Amino acid sequence: MTPEKRYETVCRMLKTFDTMTNNSGAAKVIAHPDKWEKSTLFPFYADCASLIIEAKTAMDAKKTSKSSLSAMKRIVRNSRNGLDGMFQAEDGNGRMRYVLCDGYRLVRLFNDYPSIPHIEKSTLSAEGIEDILRGATRHCTGRLLELPTEADLKAYIASYKAEHGKTRNIPYQLGKCYVDAEYLLDFLQVLPGCEATEPETPVAPIYLTSESGDGVLLPINPGSIPH
Repeated sequence: MTPEKRYETVCRMLKTFDTMTNNSGAAKVIAHPDKWEKSTLFPFYADCASLIIEAKTAMDAKKTSKSSLSAMKRIVRNSRNGLDGMFQAEDGNGRMRYVLCDGYRLVRLFNDYPSIPHIEKSTLSAEGIEDILRGATRHCTGRLLELPTEADLKAYIASYKAEHGKTRNIPYQLGKCYVDAEYLLDFLQVLPGCEATEPETPVAPIYLTSESGDGVLLPINPGSIPH
């Protein structure tokens, strides 16, 4: 059974269940399965929500890698204050973008990924997003930073954890800047093949772009890094 057929079947099961039991949860589960997946009060809805997420993930995997989807979900889990989900916003050219933001990184994608939790309204406006991107591109040197490969960055993260144990930030030097290594890894996975532009100062935002979209990563203040 294809993911599309599996999704259709689960939706039909939900609607049939509602009709037979005189309930009205089907539409809510279909719209926001992430909010129902762990429900203990409605186990049928919870099971169907899990199947919907699984089917959507399989459909999204045709458009991008599993590692990219996992990175998007990590950004969502780290988000708060009305940004806890993917949301739509037009860019300066009037094209619809699909945005993720957790306060430390902002990603603006060309494609939608239904398996990622979505929110209808965001505390960050389209104009605000444009301001952030313009600010990052305005304060850059035009030179490209040398980005590590995913494999090298994963090895660095593993080595750092082995030496320092669990820590809130894993500093990684990128040109004159320091960034959170795990946040950078997420960017390499969400925007495969991306390029990063060198900022004018070590504390300025870093602009990244690829065929999948673009985004901004905030650096770590060098003064806060233990030596």
